[in-house]
Amino acid sequence: MCEFQKTADSSLGQICFKIFYCNRTKTLNIYVMNCKKLLPMDTSGYSDPYVVLQLKPDHLFPKQSTKSTSIQKSTLFPLFDESFQFDIPHPDCLKNGATLLFTIYDKDRLDDDLSGEVFYGLQDLPGLHHDSVQGAFGSVPQIEMNLCVAPLIGDCVKVLNNRRPNDQLASTFLDKQKERHHKMSENVKRAKQQLQKIKK
Repeated sequence: MCEFQKTADSSLGQICFKIFYCNRTKTLNIYVMNCKKLLPMDTSGYSDPYVVLQLKPDHLFPKQSTKSTSIQKSTLFPLFDESFQFDIPHPDCLKNGATLLFTIYDKDRLDDDLSGEVFYGLQDLPGLHHDSVQGAFGSVPQIEMNLCVAPLIGDCVKVLNNRRPNDQLASTFLDKQKERHHKMSENVKRAKQQLQKIKK
């Protein structure tokens, strides 16, 4: 999925953040700054966005909790200015596929809307190959990445599909991912239509 991230355009918006690994404390440190040009998920022409942070895949990080920013009301340019930490051993960051997933939601009374996601591979984290990062967030670059809706393609999906008949966990995982992908695609489609109405 990180490969797909590289080709994502800016039509769904962007997220800005800083990130580094501290070898002394064995922590992954993330500073979520803001999002830009999000799609309007509400009929008002705005959204009530918040960001959820998760370490993926689950089998590499089974005990890691989910982190979440506060909700920003009625905006497509939310300013979060929030920092988070994950306790994670250095070798885990280097594992193939180790990824930090940012998921952007729109808070809704019934069911929060998925509006985009960003996949950041952990293998080249600032500070990962050094004893420490002098100056913490002040010394690492700001990263801006485009939101995307990752397709259910790739070798790992093929492997899971082949295992479905005899592996209930693989089957359940794929079903959940397909439902998630469908919901996000529908939300984005609806939001783009809403945006066109606003422009008219």
